[in-house]
Amino acid sequence: MAQTWATIATLATVLLTMIALVLRTIRAEIGSVRSEIGSVRSEIGGLRNLMDARFEAVNHRMDQMDRRLEKLESLDREVHALAIKAFGGDPPPPRDA
Repeated sequence: MAQTWATIATLATVLLTMIALVLRTIRAEIGSVRSEIGSVRSEIGGLRNLMDARFEAVNHRMDQMDRRLEKLESLDREVHALAIKAFGGDPPPPRDA
């Protein structure tokens, strides 16, 4: 009878040891997954900053183009006014190319 209890105790010890090892392995995997998630989040943050910088560059370029277009429209109005003053009336409409 004592041998039976010793066998049961040995098996229980082996079982508990195996469960503890499995739990350690699972905790280690969870830690590595959390670390991976952290690195992915930081990479996403870097990409977000890069996209923001590119958007700002494009927005700045569009503002420059808008200012140039306003200058062209102003010059067009001035040329139109000079043509009316010089030729006494509206100039002919531009020909389509």
